[in-house]
Amino acid sequence: MSTATVNTAPIIAPVLFDTLRYAKRLQEIGFPREQAEGFAELQREIVDERLATKADIRRLEAEIEVKFKELDAKIDLRTKELDAKIDLTAKELNAKIDTVAKELDAKIEFTAKNLEYKLTVRLGSMMAASIVIVAALVKLL
Repeated sequence: MSTATVNTAPIIAPVLFDTLRYAKRLQEIGFPREQAEGFAELQREIVDERLATKADIRRLEAEIEVKFKELDAKIDLRTKELDAKIDLTAKELNAKIDTVAKELDAKIEFTAKNLEYKLTVRLGSMMAASIVIVAALVKLL
């Protein structure tokens, strides 16, 4: 994904372990020259395998920095994708809410008109019954 590259070409490593000095010291304490040089070479191999130079650390830091930039770019892209999905979902939900609200408004209006009609019919029936009762009372009196 990233266009940044890290130079991974082998670098001539600085001397981490002075084999000559080590071999001379071994000879000074009684080791034969051949054995001292063998121990010194073995020690150098161990040191070279297990210790990192400043250059090694800088190279790794550069590689990590590139990886972090790539990761940041992926996170930014994914965040934008998720934001777009959230926005779309919010619009869809708002549209559904608007539809349900309109349906409820229509049902409420229908129910109100239905109640108004029923009340009007009842009131008319009561008025007619009252007129009949008043007429009957008038005839009786």
